[in-house]
Amino acid sequence: GSAQGTANATGRRMNPMTLAEAEKIVGRQPTWAIANMVKALSMHPWLNTEEEEARLYAARMVLRNRRKN
Repeated sequence: GSAQGTANATGRRMNPMTLAEAEKIVGRQPTWAIANMVKALSMHPWLNTEEEEARLYAARMVLRNRRKN
């Protein structure tokens, strides 16, 4: 699948990526670095490009999975 997706009226993606796709986008980063990425990309979300939106979505997914385990 591609990292780009269409958003519905709430801004959420309609075709969510898999965890494997999310990990590929984020890369092999320590948890603290991914948390910092989420914080930075969340500060001014209206300035994010589509690629940054995909990275933010992926980073949140990876963090949720790591914190759950």
